[in-house]
Amino acid sequence: MWDYVHRAMPYSQPGYLTPDEVYSVTAYLLFMNGIASEDALLDRESLPRIRMPNRDGFTSDGRRNTDGQAR
Repeated sequence: MWDYVHRAMPYSQPGYLTPDEVYSVTAYLLFMNGIASEDALLDRESLPRIRMPNRDGFTSDGRRNTDGQAR
């Protein structure tokens, strides 16, 4: 999520936000979705410790890439 916000926001000027602003937007989105508390302070050390709800819901994709290599 942090990477997407960092690269894509704001819509009119992608990549314009400072890292602190990106952490703030990410914290807000996590709070609004019930994943982080309202007073959560996110930074490069604390963000990776957030446990996303679907962390165990991903499966491997057995298809091959166009170059024949496994994904």
